[in-house]
Amino acid sequence: MSWNRHRLATLVVPLLLGLGQPAQPQPATPVTETLNYRIRVGPMTAGQATIAARPVALADGPPAVEIRLSVRSSGLLSRLYPVRDRITSWAAQDDLRTLLLDRRIREGRRRLVDHWRVDHARRTARERGGARVPVPAGVHDILSALWRLRTADLAAADTLSLPLLLGSRTARMFVAAGSATDVEVPAGRFRCVPLCPRLGEPAEFDGGSPVLIECSLGPQRWPVRLRLPLPVVGSVSVELETASVGNGGEIREDGGKTVE
Repeated sequence: MSWNRHRLATLVVPLLLGLGQPAQPQPATPVTETLNYRIRVGPMTAGQATIAARPVALADGPPAVEIRLSVRSSGLLSRLYPVRDRITSWAAQDDLRTLLLDRRIREGRRRLVDHWRVDHARRTARERGGARVPVPAGVHDILSALWRLRTADLAAADTLSLPLLLGSRTARMFVAAGSATDVEVPAGRFRCVPLCPRLGEPAEFDGGSPVLIECSLGPQRWPVRLRLPLPVVGSVSVELETASVGNGGEIREDGGKTVE
């Protein structure tokens, strides 16, 4: 299946996904966390992305994790293809299934604003404007799936899958893992497992795939780097710059701490 290459956010985050086999995840203790990325085209910085998460209490639901993605283009990319995206997911802490999903997308000439509430008992998702879609049991969105990844074991030759809510439709994401490798990004040097994603079809690892995500094997399992195609400008690299956890300073995955 070919990728829709004109949507930056729907490429950046779904490809950060961890996708488990039917085995249940082992939920991690929710923490407040902020991951900052630079978006690079060749040697040029073309934008920034931030993923921030925190535990929250919803008025009418189970304990949840709020996960927010912000993507903003700059420089040449902003002139050719302006991006101003914000996606927020509220996921149940126990199994990271999606409870609420809010999307505010501006990519080039494309505009999208919607807000979805998932009723897992009835297996339906309802948009604030009234639209309804059936959903699989335990469905995730692109951000709650990212947190699901961080509870999964990642090893070479594994093939992983997860049902996704993509607004007015659902799909299944398959990801194949390759052999661990070292990755250097502004945040430091990380031992990572490379992932090759496919939407709607089984995956086999292909190191030459135009879409590749490298996820750290340290205790935090951070998405460290993403490589993907983008119209007009060609290949784009999204690289981890800084990561902060809780109320402390900047944290490295080796346990070291840098005072801000």
